[in-house]
Amino acid sequence: GGMLSVGFASLGTVLGFLSLFGGREGPHSLRVVPAPTLSLPTKMALKGNLMNSENSTTNWLLSSRLAFPRRNHDCVVQGDHMISFGGRFGSDLESMNLFTGKITTAPGPLEIHHFLSVVVDSLDVIGEKEIWITCGYLEGGGVDKEGVSLKNVVIINPQTLSIREGPKIPQELSVSACGSLAVTIEANQPPHICVFGGSVGTHDKGTFKDGIGCYDRLNKQWNTTILGRLPVVADHLNIAHIPRDTCGEGSPEKFILINYRSSSYGESPPLVFSIDLFRDAQGTLRPHAKGWESIGEVNPTSAAEIKVFGKYIFTFGGINHFKVNKTRMHKGEEFVNAFDVVQMSSTVKSYEM
Repeated sequence: GGMLSVGFASLGTVLGFLSLFGGREGPHSLRVVPAPTLSLPTKMALKGNLMNSENSTTNWLLSSRLAFPRRNHDCVVQGDHMISFGGRFGSDLESMNLFTGKITTAPGPLEIHHFLSVVVDSLDVIGEKEIWITCGYLEGGGVDKEGVSLKNVVIINPQTLSIREGPKIPQELSVSACGSLAVTIEANQPPHICVFGGSVGTHDKGTFKDGIGCYDRLNKQWNTTILGRLPVVADHLNIAHIPRDTCGEGSPEKFILINYRSSSYGESPPLVFSIDLFRDAQGTLRPHAKGWESIGEVNPTSAAEIKVFGKYIFTFGGINHFKVNKTRMHKGEEFVNAFDVVQMSSTVKSYEM
């Protein structure tokens, strides 16, 4: 199992990683890779929407393959480029032009996987973005040899495909397979980078956490108490931030915990949890005193990707582990699921993957 949207191991990559975090900053050399071709019966048009020649969204295809096979990685779309990074078996950064299929690559860190990245506006260069990675497994040389969790934030510049070391992560937040969001904690200040849950140890035998911590980029400090704790220990999780007024005029902001596991290879709980948020007299975001509450159920899954659109949380993919006659089995999720935060109900959408 692994994060759908998430994501180090030869001697060369190890040395590259050490030199990266030895204080050297600045752009790496970029390499342009010709767009690989696909042997498809029809060429997919990629203009605004992902469509095949019949203008159907039933085929989930890009016009070109990634330069490197990888999984448990993450990617973000910036303008007309998709930037992929991290993951098992893939340490290089790559930026694909979604219209031409041309790929540009640059050296990345060691294989880091099982993370969710956060995109924020740079505080150093006006108009630029930054991608923050705040958790993840550092690969120890093979799929089943995860080492320690990430100790320092990794920051990617998507404009130049360069990487730098970010702030040190507090020991209680040095985890893998966490949830991560950019959250405006202080009114009229840049968003903080927040880490939710995760696990410590290896993928198969980790210790599960319920902590929440946020990094104040303006004052360069962590706060590990301001948002309290999760209602359960969880990794491979998703956290949705629901804006004010979504559930009706005057309704509060919310965090919603969805799609997670609470034990190694344990069945994913279907329960969805929510907590109301408010701002105190100083404009600081706080969790409501009533705490987290269960608000519904979804198809049990973890290691999924979510997107919030209006009142819906759409879940893409994921995996669920279960036992049949004491035999451990797993099943990947094939459909896009939608959870209605107003009606507190889940429906399966017919967008098969």
